[in-house]
Amino acid sequence: QGVENALTSPISVFSGLPGTGKTTSLKVLVQVLHSLGFQTSSDKNENLDVLLLAPTGIAAKRVANITGVNSACTVHRALGGKPKDTKNRDSSYEGVVGDAVIGSESAKGSWGSWSYGENSRHPAQFVVVDESSMLDIEAFSRIVGALREDAHLVLMGDHAQLPSVGPGNVLRDLIGADCVPKV
Repeated sequence: QGVENALTSPISVFSGLPGTGKTTSLKVLVQVLHSLGFQTSSDKNENLDVLLLAPTGIAAKRVANITGVNSACTVHRALGGKPKDTKNRDSSYEGVVGDAVIGSESAKGSWGSWSYGENSRHPAQFVVVDESSMLDIEAFSRIVGALREDAHLVLMGDHAQLPSVGPGNVLRDLIGADCVPKV
């Protein structure tokens, strides 16, 4: 049902505790999209039909490993987020991925520019975000703002696990919404 929702709905949610099938569903979704002819791997993520994202670098590597898609990456990297200042970043709590600081600093405006957004939509038709319980409202807004109009957004995660550092409970709120198909 979840894979069908992902293929037919503009936004859908996979949620559950560990062992409930989220990872298996993600593998099946990627296999189905690949069999339908959607490009799932590329050296550069701008020509992809399917964009696999996660809020952190570790989670993105896990997505890449379980799906075999080498171009899975962080939300900030996929959307071309560039921090205003990388000299004074604090990696002790918020975590550093490449040249980007992930965490509450993004909510404070430490991000200088973005390659994709409302004026420059990402070409991916399917965007899958794993570990989406960690998405704060700003990251979610960036993702939605960068989607092309006919894109499908699939959020996966455990609503009882690792909430966002920044403001908002995006996954929990979407699970509570009646207008979003969820499994």
